[in-house]
Amino acid sequence: APEDVAKKTEGSKEGILRHMLDNLDSSVVQAAVDAAVRQGADIVDAKKAAVVGGVAGMAAAAARKQEQDANVLHQEILDLQCKKWAAKHQRLTDMEEVLEAERRSLLMERRDSYYKRCRYWLGD
Repeated sequence: APEDVAKKTEGSKEGILRHMLDNLDSSVVQAAVDAAVRQGADIVDAKKAAVVGGVAGMAAAAARKQEQDANVLHQEILDLQCKKWAAKHQRLTDMEEVLEAERRSLLMERRDSYYKRCRYWLGD
């Protein structure tokens, strides 16, 4: 939690570094130190490189998590838009049915009116 990080770090560079080191995988740090030493770096530089590598790994993991969260939010937005469009489609379908019923009713009234006029003209 952010409150825990704030308490651990207490605003100091050492506190922030200690927090990052606490969250690093020790096997990854050891492997990075060993690789740096094999390449000729002294132990201090190797440890620094291992810490930088570990922090970069943490940043990459955080970026992957944020990308996953963004994808989930994007999918939720798409789902909501599809539901919205489905609701609009349903309303339009309902309206179309009402208008079709009204059209049929008007056609029947027109036919009835025509028959009445024909009966009047023909003297029925």
